[in-house]
Amino acid sequence: MEKLEKKRLPLALAPGEGEEPNETVAPSIEPHPEPELELFPHRTPAPNMKPQVTLELLTGSGRKKAIGSATVYNAIAIHGITVVEGKAQTLQVRMPRAPRGAQTRHSDIAYPINKTARQTLYGAVLQEYERLYAAAEAERQKTKLQIPD
Repeated sequence: MEKLEKKRLPLALAPGEGEEPNETVAPSIEPHPEPELELFPHRTPAPNMKPQVTLELLTGSGRKKAIGSATVYNAIAIHGITVVEGKAQTLQVRMPRAPRGAQTRHSDIAYPINKTARQTLYGAVLQEYERLYAAAEAERQKTKLQIPD
């Protein structure tokens, strides 16, 4: 029996680089075509973002007025969203925070990544707060009218 000689060839040979002109050339690897839809096109939220917000009003005279959660895209839940009263008597939405490092600094652990998403999420939170506040105020007025002086 004749012993076969093993030859090592490079993985890909350019045409004309092989030992014989008819030698098989490994196909060149072409990059994948770009997907039709980008994963984050300009990072704008999809039109169906429609956050579902659940809040609980807090009693007392502190700056924190409500705490709750939001569900975005029916897939992501964000817990620990708070509504606070700012220094100029305006309502602000605060995202959940976590301690960072040994110091007492905190950083947001979930937050909208652009202006459109922020406006959509914060608007839904403030709208729910206003709805709950108006309902609570109406209940207080109703209760106040029922109590004889």
